Amino acid sequence: MKTYTASYIFPDDFLWGIVPDESFLTNKDSYSSIYGLKEKRVGSVLIDVPWDKCEPLKGSFDEPFLETVRTLLARIRGENIEPFVILNTGKVPGWQNLEKNTDADPGDVYNFSIHIADALVPYTNFFGSYCPKGSLFSRNLLNEKLSVLSDIRGHIHSLSESAKCGIVLSEVFREKSRLFMQLRYDFLKKIETDFFGIPAEGAMTGQLAEIFGEERRPVIFLTDGLKDSSTAERPEILTDKLYNVWRFYQKGWPVIGYFSETDPDSDSADTSLYEFFCKKNAFEISTDMNGLPEKWKLFLKD
Repeated sequence: MKTYTASYIFPDDFLWGIVPDESFLTNKDSYSSIYGLKEKRVGSVLIDVPWDKCEPLKGSFDEPFLETVRTLLARIRGENIEPFVILNTGKVPGWQNLEKNTDADPGDVYNFSIHIADALVPYTNFFGSYCPKGSLFSRNLLNEKLSVLSDIRGHIHSLSESAKCGIVLSEVFREKSRLFMQLRYDFLKKIETDFFGIPAEGAMTGQLAEIFGEERRPVIFLTDGLKDSSTAERPEILTDKLYNVWRFYQKGWPVIGYFSETDPDSDSADTSLYEFFCKKNAFEISTDMNGLPEKWKLFLKD
């Protein structure tokens, strides 16, 4: 049996993060789970702050809810873990009264975003806003929305020199048609942003690299569905994703971090693997080369 072992090393300041479920914001048990993250060397936690929860009525913000968020972020920061806040304007409050396939009013998006940034900037250096998707074929509407995102970024920068504000690409980015993808995302080259948040998929990294060519933008990788997709019999799904992340880094992209949906409190194969990656700042593959899929042979020998 021919066994091959390969190790892939990430930058020293790489953020190994997790994406908890929605209950993390309001579940009191979340506080106790934070303390275990430090032992596992998890370096960041993504906190999704939904618009509908924060501003149930137009211009009226739920300050007790925001205080709950601040308390949670403070505890995370207290463990030397970096919170990553998503300004989730996709969770639109009912008072917007949107028609199907329309986006929220840009002015309302701006007001929500700066209010949350003002409330949370002492507790985090990272803010993410979802890329607009409902009007990508209308240049006028798209330019308006991108202008709002630029204004949000400018406001966040004015609050803190260390704060970063980035664009998180929507699920539409997963489209397989290269032409369709280019039509919708060619405008990304014009966006001034501190980082892009993209899915940790091989096809996605290739498409983004094709759009930007030799230009290298800071990137944060996020994944979905990992908790249910990998079992003790198939741990290679996680290493597959991490290999794509590592290759992007090797090609000269400033990769800030990787966020996994792995549950740090479970005893699954994913959790064991991810804890190893966090502690070692690397991942390692050791496998029998006989019968290994061709793509993995290329990965290991690359």
